[in-house]
Amino acid sequence: SKVSKSLPFVNSIFFFGLLNVNIIILLALAWLVFRNVGKLFIERRRRVMGARLKTKLVVSFLAFSMIPTLAVFTISAMYINSSFDKWFSLKILNTFQASLEITDIYYKNTEKTAMHFAEHLANSIGKKLRASDRPAEGVEWVEEFLKSQRELLALDAVEFYLDSLDDRVLAIDPERKTQIQDLYPRLALDVLDKAFGGGSEVKIQHFGSGDLIRCLVPV
Repeated sequence: SKVSKSLPFVNSIFFFGLLNVNIIILLALAWLVFRNVGKLFIERRRRVMGARLKTKLVVSFLAFSMIPTLAVFTISAMYINSSFDKWFSLKILNTFQASLEITDIYYKNTEKTAMHFAEHLANSIGKKLRASDRPAEGVEWVEEFLKSQRELLALDAVEFYLDSLDDRVLAIDPERKTQIQDLYPRLALDVLDKAFGGGSEVKIQHFGSGDLIRCLVPV
């Protein structure tokens, strides 16, 4: 059983070999039967003495050998087929579950990392705004700050909202500027209102062939 657990294909190889042996034996038996039937046919045509008795013996031989052999072969083939189905189904299920677990872990780690960067940027902007005499007019430097931080932290994009209805400040990879509307649309008002209410939130949005993870942290 230990070998079967460590090498799950051992049983399959054994049954496959057993099936081949059964096929060889069945073919040998069929050749033997047809050979005797042929000889019996010739003897009956030549009216050899004892041909009728020999016919009864051959028929009895067929009844007691071929029928059980065919039954065993059919049952063995069905069992081997079901074993293969169960084995492959289990392998596919395990692979699928492992893929889901890996994907879930990847998303959680990415969300955690993105939230850490968002909190870092929010704290940095908050400190600069508090140090400014006119915080409401002190966001002119934000765009350059976000650009530098995006490059430093290797982020795809960083955006800043002074108000839910105001235009956002967006720092994005220069190579993706033509894809801003497709990849980084403006956040919905209800989502922004939650962030301006003091709550942090993670949004996963599906775009094209991938997902976009967006972390919101109030400044």
